[in-house]
Amino acid sequence: MKHNELLETKYSDLQKQLDNLTKLRLKDLLSDEEFIRERTDLQNEITRTREKLDQNQDRGQNWVDLVEKAFNFATYAKKKFESTLDLGVKREILATIGQTFVLSNKKLQIDPIEWLVPISNLNKTLKKEIKRLEPTKNRQCSQKLPAFVHQNAKWGG
Repeated sequence: MKHNELLETKYSDLQKQLDNLTKLRLKDLLSDEEFIRERTDLQNEITRTREKLDQNQDRGQNWVDLVEKAFNFATYAKKKFESTLDLGVKREILATIGQTFVLSNKKLQIDPIEWLVPISNLNKTLKKEIKRLEPTKNRQCSQKLPAFVHQNAKWGG
């Protein structure tokens, strides 16, 4: 069971305990002092559990936002780098993608930042897959279009 699910279950159980405590007080099975003490403890625990649930939700949303920014950067950084004249933007892009820069024979070599490597590897794999799906030659259909007209009528077109 996930941590968040455990917290949800705990929160629900605490709410039920508070309801049961109120029922016990209504039946005069608890004194006012006992009821107030137990109710305060339960309410404090409910508040702490709710705060943990909210923190988990915020953490999850922050993670999603961070991943979205990373993929947007990985998608558009090259195009932005090539199209901008602003050296500050270019410097920021370079600082985001790498750590060590070496200029050798008018070529810039960059050690990529760790989080970018899996995205780069995935990109290479996807490009190979896409290239594999593309036809190698521009083939012309040897049959004439009228041969398909009859079939097209059967298909409802």
